[in-house]
Amino acid sequence: MADPTQPDDAGQARANLERKVRDLEQQLEHLRAVSARGDSQLRTVLENAPDAAISVDADGAIVWINRRAEDFFGYRRDELVGEQLETLLPERYRNAHVGHRTGFVRDPNPRPMGTGLELYGQRKDGSEFPVDVSLSAIEGDDRPLFLALVRDMTARKEAEQAARRLSEHELLRRQALEINDVVVQGLATATYALDAGESETASEALRATIASARSLMGDLLGAEHDFLPGELLRGRPAMVVRDREEQLPDETPSAPGLRGKSRIVIADDTPDIRLLMRSALRAAFDVVGEAADGREAIEIVARERPDAILLDLAMPVMDGLQAIPEIRRVSPETKVVVLSGYGRNHMGDEALSAGAQAYLEKGRSLDFITETLHKVCAGEPPPEFDEVIPLTPWR
Repeated sequence: MADPTQPDDAGQARANLERKVRDLEQQLEHLRAVSARGDSQLRTVLENAPDAAISVDADGAIVWINRRAEDFFGYRRDELVGEQLETLLPERYRNAHVGHRTGFVRDPNPRPMGTGLELYGQRKDGSEFPVDVSLSAIEGDDRPLFLALVRDMTARKEAEQAARRLSEHELLRRQALEINDVVVQGLATATYALDAGESETASEALRATIASARSLMGDLLGAEHDFLPGELLRGRPAMVVRDREEQLPDETPSAPGLRGKSRIVIADDTPDIRLLMRSALRAAFDVVGEAADGREAIEIVARERPDAILLDLAMPVMDGLQAIPEIRRVSPETKVVVLSGYGRNHMGDEALSAGAQAYLEKGRSLDFITETLHKVCAGEPPPEFDEVIPLTPWR
């Protein structure tokens, strides 16, 4: 007979279950207390963080911000809670940011935002400021939350700009000194030599100065720079030494086709270069037109169909690299001889690839330019680039 003072098996099982439930409830309460303490500690840390802290839910609604976020963006907390996170972004970024935010919710791994991009926040007054943003996922009481830590980058950007301006100023200072040593001193030497009647010394000084200046240009441009058509557009008028209408001594217009001469066009935005080239070449060629920019050169070539054009590269309206293929299109029989201040090692390949038949550096002798034009007009290879110009700068 069972002892009535002892619980039956079902009662014992029920008592054990109730005890386990009480134990679990106690453990859960303990965990909640620990979690609450942890959340409180996390809130305290974030509240006093040097960066703005903004938590949002999976739909992008703002749940909480710290004091620094109020300072950064100029809003009170009650103005932002419940608003979309995109409220704190400039209008131009908002639509794209919704997609980025949705992608982060699907794959909530901690990450910096906008790596390699310029990011900006927008204050309540509409002003913008550069920011750096880090994203991470956090556990909420009943839903996943996401935390954005926002750092104001204004001070760093200003420091970087100041350092860049200082570096640019130092670079300009060094370039000015090099121009003085390479160009001004060489031109002064040539001027004094001309005043003294030493034409040979003046010529040597000028050639050395051109070579040294071209070397300086190469150093400034760098060996890796590749020019594209349009990058040689001149931004200011070329220097004019004499009035454009002034004629050199004993110059008279040549008749078209005189003595079967090859017909050429001269295109350069410097009037003095055109005037001197016309005077030097008119004995050997029939100069049928002059152009001051690439567009005008194309128009003259289309009208005159010359045998060749002597073409500068750096010009206004349209540069030489842009003009070459158009010249070849409107007059395929016209040969293009480039005469440029840029060194052959920097611009020669670009000009020849565009369709030029020869590339000459300004400062080459007039005899060499004449010989090149004769050979090109006759369909022969241009002369070899064998004229040596000393590289020692005049100081």
